[in-house]
Amino acid sequence: MRPRRTLLAAACCLMLCLGGQAAAGETITLFTLNLMGAAGGSRWPERAAALTDYLATRSGLPDLLFFQEGYGGPWSRLLHGGDTLEELARRLRARGHPYKAVSRFCFWETWPFSHYRIGIVSRHPPVAVRERTVSGPGADPRGVAAAVLELPRLGRVVAASVHLSPRGPEAGRLAQLTQVLALLAELAREYGAALRILAGDLNTAPRPDHPLLQELAARGWVDTFAAARPGAPGATFRVPGNPYTRSPGPPVRIDYIFMKGEGVAVEESRVVLDGRDGPCVSDHAGVLTRLRLPAPPPP
Repeated sequence: MRPRRTLLAAACCLMLCLGGQAAAGETITLFTLNLMGAAGGSRWPERAAALTDYLATRSGLPDLLFFQEGYGGPWSRLLHGGDTLEELARRLRARGHPYKAVSRFCFWETWPFSHYRIGIVSRHPPVAVRERTVSGPGADPRGVAAAVLELPRLGRVVAASVHLSPRGPEAGRLAQLTQVLALLAELAREYGAALRILAGDLNTAPRPDHPLLQELAARGWVDTFAAARPGAPGATFRVPGNPYTRSPGPPVRIDYIFMKGEGVAVEESRVVLDGRDGPCVSDHAGVLTRLRLPAPPPP
């Protein structure tokens, strides 16, 4: 009987060790993309199909999708069939992936024309959604779509999709960013979230002395691409060879995924949908980040 007991104990230890390793290996995958709108002439149906194919055929589906420059409203239905964020979620569901548009905030509109949307599409259920317009001196009013989501084995996560103003002084964008960070902090306190995510088009080049990036770093936010690929240019706008590029100038990185969470590590981050890693579907490339979550406390 003693050898059997020894063997059983060894097997239990092995199972516990493997279980601990599996728990420690849990990840969350994030994706952000400026959709370039969807008005007439933008080839939206073709671009939406290519984007859906890229996301649906990945081995590791993103948990959260952050979008900017989506459209909706009466003329949107006439021009390209409806709300672009809801359409993308519907296309993914048709491929067997349970995505839902948890936020489709309209922060600018010309009634009865297209509504300018920003939002989050998620595989996980929302606990709460908050949507606000943010402003700053000399900057166009912009929106933030924030949600608290319940993720398996992690708990609550606060996430926000943002698109800061492309015009005006840096002080205007900094004021908008400060309002976004205040909203995320408010939601994290209210719902006890373990992880915060900020993703989108910041219209900010990655200069070390840039006040927006300094503000984020001072508050403990991690630029996931820079953490995974130090010194890499990672251009997401005006990428050479992108057929949708409309504005002249050098390539630049203006699309980001930031995170803030104790014990969370950046496992991978890269530029996608740039003609090399996936087709171009917008005048912006996307950013794909995978985070490794901390191991749960021992029982």
